[in-house]
Amino acid sequence: MATTKKNSISDKYANVAATYFAMSSANTARFVKFDFPFSVLDKVGLLINRMEYIMGGLDKFNGTLDWAIAGLCCAASVADTEDTRDPLIVDQYKLQRLDIGTAASGLVLEAPFMKDFSGLPGGGILVPPNPLYAFMDSDGASDVMTVRIRVYYQYVELAVEDYWQLVESRRVVTG
Repeated sequence: MATTKKNSISDKYANVAATYFAMSSANTARFVKFDFPFSVLDKVGLLINRMEYIMGGLDKFNGTLDWAIAGLCCAASVADTEDTRDPLIVDQYKLQRLDIGTAASGLVLEAPFMKDFSGLPGGGILVPPNPLYAFMDSDGASDVMTVRIRVYYQYVELAVEDYWQLVESRRVVTG
């Protein structure tokens, strides 16, 4: 898969798409669509080289085992944002509170949390650019939380057969 056409529009440098949003209510998943300028008819893939996550509102966790998850997916109909087997989920980052020892113990988290996919075969994760959503979900939070997500990507024009195989692998087309 992922053979490119001659005279393709493949990018030489990484582009950046970013979003910032708050959950609509505590412990309820929210999905925000990225608006890339390509449709299904354009046969263009998005090669994701790197992801960055910064979660806000971690003080909203009430107790041990409370969690928040953010990520990237190919549909806003993901039922379980924690399901790593779901082909609609491209990437996810989860933070979970664990109380260990006395109540005064704590953990320092580094932000942004970065994932580098450039070492993968092909230079990253290949996904259809439309539809593509950022999401955030939580369990146990006392109030809404926020997330900043940055996606570093390149456009890759694909042969027709390769593009449809990519789309079907992410279940964007339903039947």
